[in-house]
Amino acid sequence: MKGIPITLFFLFLVIVSCNTERGKQINDADTQKDLTAVNKELEGNLTEEVLTVKTETSIKNDNSSQYDAIPSFTVDDYPVTNAMFKIAKYPEEPVLSFDGLWFSSGNQTLAIALYTDYYRYAIFHFRNDFVPTDLIDKMGLHKPPPDNDIADLNLKIELFKSVFPKLNEVDSSYLISNKGFRLGDLKMKAINEYGQADLVKYDGIVEILSWEFIGDTFYDGKQELNGKPLAKNSFGHQLKMYFKNEKLIGMFLHNDIP
Repeated sequence: MKGIPITLFFLFLVIVSCNTERGKQINDADTQKDLTAVNKELEGNLTEEVLTVKTETSIKNDNSSQYDAIPSFTVDDYPVTNAMFKIAKYPEEPVLSFDGLWFSSGNQTLAIALYTDYYRYAIFHFRNDFVPTDLIDKMGLHKPPPDNDIADLNLKIELFKSVFPKLNEVDSSYLISNKGFRLGDLKMKAINEYGQADLVKYDGIVEILSWEFIGDTFYDGKQELNGKPLAKNSFGHQLKMYFKNEKLIGMFLHNDIP
């Protein structure tokens, strides 16, 4: 009689063990089903995202290829370095102040107006003994403190030649542009470089040639280029060259501010 309870006890353990293992198998199966469903959902989402990225990239590449076919050029500049700006001197108590720095060499001056991070938004190059009125008018010359307002053209003309500072003497090579333009160059050199000017006007004996170029940074293909190239890595670029007797006496470069 004592052996029967012991036998029943072991039989009970076997039944419990089997049920436990079966329950585990069921749970494992359910878990596997859940994981399979999750993986399929993730794969579907990932595939959709990849297709979206590929589509967007394809569109961008198509646009890029389309715009790459448009001629472009690097806007002109001067070899003055940012390090030179850091050590350059400003005029003391100027009659007219300028948002930038002046560099002189012999009878020439290069004035560079700066934005943040040494961004050169305006460059003026001229002979000290003959500065075109239109070029003076382009310069953002301010009255001295406490006024600080932009001076009118008459005041600029009256004071400009006698007060602009002859500071920061540099070698004449710094007053040759990166494209090789220097004062005294013939007008044909400018036309060969930039094509026929968008606008030609005269200020007395001075002939002024103007060009305007659309920058490639925000170009969307909707603006009419009129056969002109895009300004590379630019928000927009304007250029004026001043000639007297067919020879370059001044140059104004303007880069649109981002």
